[in-house]
Amino acid sequence: MAGPRTSWARRGLPAALLAVAFFAPSLAEAQRVDVRYSKTTVETSEDGTTDTFTIQLGSSPSFSITTEIVGVTPAGEARAEFVGGSGTSTSQSWWFSDVVGDRLWNNPLTVRVTGLDDALPDGDQPYTITFRNEVVGGGIVSTDTISGVNLDNEVSLLRIVESGGSTVVTEAAGEDSFTVALKRRPTANVTIDVSRPSTDSTECEVKSGSGTYGASTTLTFTAQNWHRAQTVSVRGRSDSMMDGDQRCDLTLDPSSTDSSYNTLDSETVEVTNRDYDSAALRLSQHSVTTSETGTTDSFSVRLTMQPSANVTVAVARPSDDSTECQVKSGSAAYGASTTLTFTRTNWSQNQTVMVQGLDDGIYDGDQPCDLTLNPDGASPYDTLANLVVSGVNSDDDVPTVTLAASPSSISENGGTSTITASLGAVSTEDTTIVLTAPSGTTLNRTTLTIDAGDTLSSDANTETERSAMLTATDNSVDAPDAVVSVTGVAENDMGIGTVTAVSVTLEDDDAAPTVTLSLDDASISENGGTAEVTATLSGGTTSSVATTVTIAAVSGLYTVESDAVIVIAAGATTDAETVTITAVDNTRDEANRSGTVTGSAANSLGAGGALSVTGAALTLEDDDAAPTVTLSLD
Repeated sequence: MAGPRTSWARRGLPAALLAVAFFAPSLAEAQRVDVRYSKTTVETSEDGTTDTFTIQLGSSPSFSITTEIVGVTPAGEARAEFVGGSGTSTSQSWWFSDVVGDRLWNNPLTVRVTGLDDALPDGDQPYTITFRNEVVGGGIVSTDTISGVNLDNEVSLLRIVESGGSTVVTEAAGEDSFTVALKRRPTANVTIDVSRPSTDSTECEVKSGSGTYGASTTLTFTAQNWHRAQTVSVRGRSDSMMDGDQRCDLTLDPSSTDSSYNTLDSETVEVTNRDYDSAALRLSQHSVTTSETGTTDSFSVRLTMQPSANVTVAVARPSDDSTECQVKSGSAAYGASTTLTFTRTNWSQNQTVMVQGLDDGIYDGDQPCDLTLNPDGASPYDTLANLVVSGVNSDDDVPTVTLAASPSSISENGGTSTITASLGAVSTEDTTIVLTAPSGTTLNRTTLTIDAGDTLSSDANTETERSAMLTATDNSVDAPDAVVSVTGVAENDMGIGTVTAVSVTLEDDDAAPTVTLSLDDASISENGGTAEVTATLSGGTTSSVATTVTIAAVSGLYTVESDAVIVIAAGATTDAETVTITAVDNTRDEANRSGTVTGSAANSLGAGGALSVTGAALTLEDDDAAPTVTLSLD
């Protein structure tokens, strides 16, 4: 550069120096200037922590250079300033010169960066410091930036989680929610008052838990539940004005005797209330529930804006299913559809749609019966999309399973009966019945299947598991006909009702047994001889009940003890009990006498219960000596 070198001071330049002329360097000369920064990044914090770095030329310039702090972006995060021997620079510029007495080119220039507090728990925030380096009178040499981060000191102790990352409601009572929990166990209870703006009650309302909606709600956290999220529900309100989407931000204000929480600033959850005040259908509810028993539900419809002409709303059930529900309005009869008419006069009045459940006689579970609302007529209602009111018709066809037997009476001697099952209503799922055979019978299979769409396990389809064969097991016990029950347990993916058992009669084929008497000694002395009588059931059968045998005395032959009864228990053939008989003596010399020990037997079976008794042969040995004959004369 031609001409003398010029020295410039940051402020208070001597008049002599100001009068010195200089020549501007060329662009090529300016671009060769080497400006160096000791750091490329800095870190500050909102509590005022600072960071510093220096700026220095890499070589002696042939002209004066100024370095200026253009600013910090975004504003409010940090302040940058030059620090010199005479304090801080407020002009945000500095001069370099090669003239002794001014700041020499090789003396570093210190920049101090101080963090600023924004009083918001917004996390650590980045910022950028911009510098502009110029040749005096010669234009910009370079524009440089230093990156910085300002550490947040408003650490929130509330953990707020918004569903979907935001909270948006609608004027049509649309709802949204968020949860709140504490980040640290408190030393005392913490209450958080959640409230909508006090200046506007028309946009939203809040509640928590099972409470009711209102202007505010309160959450309480203890040392036990501090970490468990509590739900805050938000519901939009209609202001009846077409004012666009409106904010209804909620304030969360914590308080506690725990100083960590009591000193916390209030936090805000941003809530947007979508405007609903446009041409639309306003419904009292968007879902209905009916049942196959014929119960009803209802909803109302009105317009949100006055139409220029009549508007009709056709309400129809699904065209492909006429078995679940029907609708009506006013005094009309129930049917597949109904039509509402709104005029310029009654547009804001609710019209009620009644919905009634229908019984399809099929066990198909709860079924949808969504209703379609199709607006038409005056613009812009004729351009609105159809609305759907979701409907559910609760199923009442929970069928029971009934078992049947054919024939219902069979011989115990291998008789058979076919067991089948039936459903009280058609099911859309397969039904399996697991059978249990009663005592005295067997089943060739224990599982029956009723296919989806069927009600019988014994229809024309001859698949296996359609029926089971019950076979009686013979025995040799004389017993009354037995009535047994075949039971079962039903399974169905949709659930199933009870299983009604079926009774089968097992006809007894065993003849009544006979009673045979026997003696331990069939030949006894007539002079007080005794024998023990034993009773035994014979004929190859036993009895299902006890049999009583009474031994009878025979005059002139033998007597019996006072208790002359033998009881044979049910299922047994004999008993250890015996009856003692005693021979009846006489004084006749005669041949041995013969006779039969007899008695009677009975049980509770058969006609009268009498049983045949076979007696035991008895011989009485005569003990009388032959008599002598004595002659006498008259």
